Amino acid sequence: MYQISGELFIVYGFLLYLLWKFGSLALKNKRKEAIFIERESLAVLFVFCFQLLLAITLFPVSFGVDVKALSDVKKSINVIPIYSLIKKAFVTQEENHRNAIFILKYIIRNSGGSIFLFLPLGILAPILYQKYRSLKRVILTGFLLAIGIEVVQLIQILFMGGTHRFDVDDIVFNLVGAALGYWLVCAVKKYRSNNKHLKEMEN
Repeated sequence: MYQISGELFIVYGFLLYLLWKFGSLALKNKRKEAIFIERESLAVLFVFCFQLLLAITLFPVSFGVDVKALSDVKKSINVIPIYSLIKKAFVTQEENHRNAIFILKYIIRNSGGSIFLFLPLGILAPILYQKYRSLKRVILTGFLLAIGIEVVQLIQILFMGGTHRFDVDDIVFNLVGAALGYWLVCAVKKYRSNNKHLKEMEN
C-alpha cells in the first residue's frame, strides 16, 4: 500500500498557494490596486487552517486496498450522535474506577479536536467575507464541509483502506466549533464597539 502523508500535503500545498498569492499581489501592485496587508495575512492564515483541517481529517491517503482494514469497516462507522462517545466514556470510567468528572473530561478531551478544527471557519470567514457575517451562513457552510469530509472518509474506508472513522459525532462538534468561533468574533466586536462608545462619551 502506498500513502501520501498529511505533512506532504501541507508543505507542497501551502507552498503552491504562497506562490499563487505572491503572484496575485504582484499583479495587483502592477495595476496600482489597493493591497491591505492585514486582510491578506488573514487570508493566508485561513487557507493554512483549511489545509491543516484537510491534512488531519483526510490524510494519509492510501492507494491499494488493505484487506485487514476492510474487515473492520463496521468498527469504523458511527451514525448515532453522541451515543458511542458517552458509552466509551462510561466504559473507560468503569475500567479505571473514576467518578463522573472523569466522564465529562473524557468527552471534552475526545470532542475538543473536532471543535478546534472548525474554530477558524467561524472566526476568519466572517472577518474576510461579507456573506459569512451571519450565524446561519457559517453553520450551513460548516455543515456542508463536515459532511463532505465524512463522506470522503467513508469512501476511503470502503475502497482505499482508510484509517479514519466515519463519525457523526465529528459533524456535531465541528458545527459547535464553527458556532463558537462566530460568537467569539461577535463578542469581540461588541466589546470594541462598547469601548469606543464609552471613549466618545468621555470626550
